[in-house]
Amino acid sequence: MYNCATDEVILGDQIGQGNFGLVNVAYLKSAGRKMAVKIRRLTGDEEEDYHTFMDIEVPLRSIHCPYIVNFYGYHIFEAEARLFMELMVTSIDKLLQQDIDFPEAVISTVSKSVLHGLEYLNQLKITYRDVKPSNILVNEVGEVKICDFGIAGTFEDSNCICTFNPKYTFNIFQPERVRGDCSYSTKADVWSLGITLVEIANKCNPYQGNWCTVCYEILYADPPRLDSRIFSSNFCNFVNQCLCKRVEDRPSFAALLVTVYSVNLELASV
Repeated sequence: MYNCATDEVILGDQIGQGNFGLVNVAYLKSAGRKMAVKIRRLTGDEEEDYHTFMDIEVPLRSIHCPYIVNFYGYHIFEAEARLFMELMVTSIDKLLQQDIDFPEAVISTVSKSVLHGLEYLNQLKITYRDVKPSNILVNEVGEVKICDFGIAGTFEDSNCICTFNPKYTFNIFQPERVRGDCSYSTKADVWSLGITLVEIANKCNPYQGNWCTVCYEILYADPPRLDSRIFSSNFCNFVNQCLCKRVEDRPSFAALLVTVYSVNLELASV
């Protein structure tokens, strides 16, 4: 952790913007290095400020996990919270916007890194609740890490976010969330991972349209599938397991890690 007081920071260009704040490049004099700084407004609204708290609390508790973006400290400045973290090169979302093709070996590596991050949070009794391409970052040495924990929740408050909010990305919603089920477990992140992998593979999210159209398809259409002519049967099966509509049919993170490692071994032997 570093001294992140205002007089130690030289604020640079804006590099990102999310539902809950801006992201800028910053030079931290006490560390002698560039970082990313997320700037979140402190509004006094209980829900918004809770999101800010979680965006600080989760990475603070995850500083030893190599699959979660490194967190260097925070500073409360007037009506802002500034969160300092590892400066990553890009996101999966930005790579998709560049129309880059992801081979199966790369997608399975992304899957493995995200699953390790999710399992680490699971051990902390935290549900991520925001698996999507824009929250999967890549650094200059190719390491894949997850970020942005504003809507994460503890197991105890896992039923507090099942209602619709336009700030959330509804095309990664799970069937149980669309139905408004009161329980919201880590199995929800398994579904969102599956949707994310389909989006990476096909370069577009499988659910398009307005809120009503997407919700209808999530509830009543068959789950999205990968093209078995392009992807291996093992990897297609891995994604199919993620996209089981019944919560109880989805595997745990640990079980999925076993599957994705077998996919990697199969690809390595080809």
